Order: sequence, then C-alpha cells, then structure tokens
Amino acid sequence: MIRSSACQRQADPFPALSGRHGERRSYTTPWDTIEYAVKWLYQAPGLPLEITEEYGNWRQVRDSDGVSGWMHRSLLSSNRTAVIGPWLKEMTALRAQARQNSFSKAELESRVRVQILSCTLSWCNVALNKDHISGFVEKSALWGVYPQEVVN
Repeated sequence: MIRSSACQRQADPFPALSGRHGERRSYTTPWDTIEYAVKWLYQAPGLPLEITEEYGNWRQVRDSDGVSGWMHRSLLSSNRTAVIGPWLKEMTALRAQARQNSFSKAELESRVRVQILSCTLSWCNVALNKDHISGFVEKSALWGVYPQEVVN
C-alpha cells in the first residue's frame, strides 16, 4: 500500500490487498458506501495499492494502472508489496546485492509482484514468495514505494 502526501494519518501509505476471510476478491466502489455499484473486482491478494484519501473506515485507493476507487479498510493489509514498473519495456534484474554490478539472480518482467522486505533510497530488498527467491531491485523499477521512502 502506498499513501500519497494528501493522506497522512496512517504510517503505511501503500497497503496490499488483503486475502482475509478466505476471500480472494475485493471490490472498489465509486464512493464510500456499499449502496453504490461495484467499480472494479480485484482478485489478486497482495496487489499494491496507493491510498490517496481516507474517510472514516473507507480508503480511496489507486492501482499501478491509475484506476481508483473506494475500499473498506478491512480489505487492506499492511504487508508491503510492489510490482515491477508497468512502464518498463525491458526485464529488471533481481540482484544478489544492492549494487549495479552484482550478480543477477533472475530477470523480472513488468508487473511481477514482489514482497518488500526493506528499502534504502536507491534499492529495495524484495522476495518472490512463490519461488522462494529474494534479492535487490533498483527502487526506480518498482511501483509501490515512493522515491524518498525508506522501508525497514
């Protein structure tokens, strides 16, 4: 989950989509009540979302494609995730160390979802849980963390 500068109440600005209660689906609505029609159906737990507004228990979220809507806060998780930048045309290296000349453990396609373990100003230590692989990705190649954000 990412939180924009317009929304400062919660410490974690980029929540991930929760997979609570055995649900693998979450909905966004055009506003903050269930009386409105469903705008989007998300079926990917761990999808990073940026919180842009808060209203009571509701959070206005935006995904990496720029699509926004309102979700109840119980559908969001504090687990930090990111995706390899949708804007990237080439593969991104998953490196053994946080250095440009470090060994490349894997090449990641655009939109691959990763778990954020930690971030400095330039690099993020990430994990691909499904494949049990971890390493470092340049922060500029990720959607799900702000450029000046440090994650511990």
